[in-house]
Amino acid sequence: MTPFMVRIAELVGSPEAGAVPSTRPSAPQPVGVGADRHVAVRSLAEQLVCEANAVLPPGPRLTLADEVVDGRLDFTLAYGSSRARVSTAFSGGRSYAQLLREDASGEDPVELEDADALPDLIVRLLVDARP
Repeated sequence: MTPFMVRIAELVGSPEAGAVPSTRPSAPQPVGVGADRHVAVRSLAEQLVCEANAVLPPGPRLTLADEVVDGRLDFTLAYGSSRARVSTAFSGGRSYAQLLREDASGEDPVELEDADALPDLIVRLLVDARP
């Protein structure tokens, strides 16, 4: 098992509440940088979703859904009622990444610090979905 799988397995049955993904304020980037970053984060998300689902008990599964909209690439991670969307918009030769969570309304736009923040984001989804 990978270290992430061990972490998820340990989470099942324990109240880990400290996982908070590291973020930074959203800022425009060159299109190539934004596209490359989005693809890298999305690829790792797919791997981590598979690893988490391999060790979660029977019941709800962690899901990953892609959406391509005019000038924007999105993917949504969900577990039960807990969701997070990673979005990268492209316009005027710039890209703009954003992490969208239901519990973050009214806050300044943020994006994941880097791909290393994904495990904490997934753990946060699992913790937030607990009854």
